[in-house]
Amino acid sequence: MKIFKLTTESTKVFNLTVENYEDKTHRMVPYYAIEKGEPVYYAVCPGCNNPIKMVNLYDKKIINEDKTPQSLHARHRKGNVPNIAVYSQEQYDNCPLRKKNLFGSKVKEPNQEIRNNILKLVLDYPDILHRHVKDITNINFSVRQFILMIIKFIEEKGYHYQCINEFNLPYGFIYMQHSMRIINQYVKKENEQKFPLTKSINKSAYFKINNNQILKLESVKYAEISCYFTKHRKTKYLNETVEYRITESKDKKTKILLEETLQISQTKYINDINKAKQEEKKHHKNDKRDILKNEIQKILLQKNLL
Repeated sequence: MKIFKLTTESTKVFNLTVENYEDKTHRMVPYYAIEKGEPVYYAVCPGCNNPIKMVNLYDKKIINEDKTPQSLHARHRKGNVPNIAVYSQEQYDNCPLRKKNLFGSKVKEPNQEIRNNILKLVLDYPDILHRHVKDITNINFSVRQFILMIIKFIEEKGYHYQCINEFNLPYGFIYMQHSMRIINQYVKKENEQKFPLTKSINKSAYFKINNNQILKLESVKYAEISCYFTKHRKTKYLNETVEYRITESKDKKTKILLEETLQISQTKYINDINKAKQEEKKHHKNDKRDILKNEIQKILLQKNLL
């Protein structure tokens, strides 16, 4: 895995880099230890609260079959590590960070509690999911469009699949939408100049971006523009990527306007969720979240999806 946390009680998840590991552990015991005369480096798995061991943090001793050194990653340590974590086989068996199913896989999650937790994240914190969907795609999907996405996700039981977990949920959520119409949606202003989406759409034969809105050219009668995710990939060490595409279609012909490989962040969404949970414990109200939750719940009840 490529992420870690410091304690079993901690809610903050970090990307695994040498700099992050040193900065967060301060190179102190119990994260640093000597075993059999060799230095070892520990932390806690964010997915199951079991101990994990850093591999190739400094010395590139662990190599692949082709003799190249393995990249820095962490592995579960099957055993207790004093002052780090007590090992649990049951938690390890259910750990989402050890499962390598890709988006699109139909392997169901047998653990009902895990399935319910994914659904609960979608329904209890829709504003956070909405924000991440917009940040990832660079498209400001309207609330109406987002609610339609939630309906589709629940109808297709996206929360039942092992490939979607609390660390990659926004990406899995988008993948489950298949192709999403983006005509009349707005591009995020703050990223407009940096993101290739704007340039790609403005090169389209049928569409343009005007005042940050994706519009069909007045001279064009019938055409569609959509986005979707494809080619979800996981490396041996569970580094995840997905390909983001924008397409335009007319007269049964489809052209790809944008193809971009996105690195899946396994920390941003879960850290935002954990922060929201901490705020709730302090009885901090979020009126916008409550309004969106109630609106979604009302629609789902009408459709007998709850």
